[in-house]
Amino acid sequence: MAVGPNNPRISLSPEALIKLFSDLQSTSKNVCQLLKFAEDLSPKQKDVGNHLKKFIRQRDDIKLQKFMRFCTGSVLIVTHSNFLEFQDMTAFTRRPVGHMWRYSANS
Repeated sequence: MAVGPNNPRISLSPEALIKLFSDLQSTSKNVCQLLKFAEDLSPKQKDVGNHLKKFIRQRDDIKLQKFMRFCTGSVLIVTHSNFLEFQDMTAFTRRPVGHMWRYSANS
């Protein structure tokens, strides 16, 4: 790969690279801090949010990585926040649906 204005050479010491990688590791505390909810949640929605945080805190490292891979596609923390929103569903539309968390440049 050519070095130029679009591809500057990045030089990191092994210690700096290890620190960078460790800062990106998923921990239950970091993942819970990433979760963002709407301001106007109903009491039931707040309760579900609390259960989700409790679920995340109870995961060991391997299961937390699997959870992150399922939700974000990466085991590393690659965003500043993850906004969760609730969808109103009728009895007909209630079924398991998985959606990837979306990232935006504004996050």
